[in-house]
Amino acid sequence: MRLIFLLLCIGTLSASPFIWVANFGNSTVSVIDGATNQLVTTISQSQGMFNEPYPFAFTPDGKYAYFANYGATPASVSVIDTTNYQLVSVINLGRFGFEPYAAAASPKGDIVLIANLGTGIISVIDTATQSLLRSIISPNISAPSGIAFSKDGSFAYVSNSGTGSIAVIDTATFNVSIPPAFNGAVPAAFVITTAPNGEFAYVGNFSSSPIVVLDLLNNTISGSISLPSGTHTAGIVFSPDGSKAYVADSNHSAIDVINTSDHSVTVIDMAAGMFLNPNFLTFASNQKLYVANVSGNSVSVISTGSNALVDYIPAAEGNFNEPIYIIAQPGPAGGERAFERPSNRRPR
Repeated sequence: MRLIFLLLCIGTLSASPFIWVANFGNSTVSVIDGATNQLVTTISQSQGMFNEPYPFAFTPDGKYAYFANYGATPASVSVIDTTNYQLVSVINLGRFGFEPYAAAASPKGDIVLIANLGTGIISVIDTATQSLLRSIISPNISAPSGIAFSKDGSFAYVSNSGTGSIAVIDTATFNVSIPPAFNGAVPAAFVITTAPNGEFAYVGNFSSSPIVVLDLLNNTISGSISLPSGTHTAGIVFSPDGSKAYVADSNHSAIDVINTSDHSVTVIDMAAGMFLNPNFLTFASNQKLYVANVSGNSVSVISTGSNALVDYIPAAEGNFNEPIYIIAQPGPAGGERAFERPSNRRPR
């Protein structure tokens, strides 16, 4: 009987991931059960040694979560064991750690990259030792605000908000280059997200509407996608099959749904989704989209089949306080394997 119960639990977890939410306002983390949309636990500020946790990333197996502490000086990273919600380590990023603005774990799970917007430095964390491996200093990196890995982890792409260029890090050597076509390609580039097939990436910014499409096989620009005028792209996530991309528009309190085959756009507006300054979003394996509403202190749950609101988790039920970043836990608990850049909304 005990064995049967265990197998049932594993099956449930696989179908319904846990949704993790970083609360910038009170330096806590809320964990939501994707099967019930109920709060599982809240990791307190003291428990996680958080200080305004902003970007975070999971290892691909979902065992560890790495929370960059935006409010710490110098910045630090809190490592949480997701099996028991306990603090494993606090990694000091040293004198180059300031205003961490993006986090990404490699597909192999051997390193985590942290983009420090304030210093223009990329911190590399060794997940085997839970320590700072090195700091990447390069003239090709300027105010980095987004990171996304190639499908095989050989390269990491960094959106430079300072120059509008996309830098490419060779993860074997940590050398940094800017392909000619990526130089100044996206003014004030902030968000960068790679598609599940690894062939292309979407890049957006916080001050204008178009999404720029990068051809990652040839390191060229393959097109652009027009969004409603005045769109502020705060986050982008692809559906698992790559057929659609979902864009959080914090200015209009809406979600723009892009058909990746023809670049047509459908808008889910505030009335349909109860959005209020959506800041980031995550695509769970159970075909539901979870949207963090930073100003609304809430999470909206959208059916990706109908683009309709199917649930709404208010502050009181989720212990939310400026929910600034949200990810579905990957690995055994289910959920996405892509680690997206946090939103373009700069913290206080």
